Amino acid sequence: MRKWFMLVAAAPFALAACGGAEEAAPVPVDSGFVEPEPAADLPPAVENGLDTVDFSGTYTFTGLDGSESTLTLDAEDDSYTFNGAGGTNTTGTFERLDANRLMIDDLGGRPAYFSIANGAIYRLTDENAAWNATNPTGFYRQTSGAGMAGAGMASDGAMASDGAMAPAMDAPATAPTSATGPAPTTNSVSDKRE
Repeated sequence: MRKWFMLVAAAPFALAACGGAEEAAPVPVDSGFVEPEPAADLPPAVENGLDTVDFSGTYTFTGLDGSESTLTLDAEDDSYTFNGAGGTNTTGTFERLDANRLMIDDLGGRPAYFSIANGAIYRLTDENAAWNATNPTGFYRQTSGAGMAGAGMASDGAMASDGAMAPAMDAPATAPTSATGPAPTTNSVSDKRE
């Protein structure tokens, strides 16, 4: 009888080792992580935008602190005027790097690179960024000018009021991790060791 009991007690472990048992679903643990709201529909950058979009006009950037900066571009003479929320005002000419991107030598103390969309411009992370590598952190909405399509959209920017780019926020949102490994909600090896 004792051998029979041991055999019956060991049967579920034998089935689990053969893959016959279903895995239990991981138990969610409240880590305090809140999934951010998806960004509003932003206009995509336009290929050959410098040649095909009438981008002359004023663009407004709203920083995380609610401050606003404006950048006025004139496609006729390649000039710009930047008015930073912190009182920074600069004027000059921009350079057309190709048919998709332009560069302003000194915007908030460093070069700035932009791509063109209908009713918006996007500040790119650096000179090597693809013209269509846009994200909400560099979004300037058009507030006046000829190409006002889509200009009523909300700004979702993350740039300092002086025009300097804030730390990149374009990485996908992920659950926080600890020094010992992934968050408790992650389906990791430790979740399966029960």
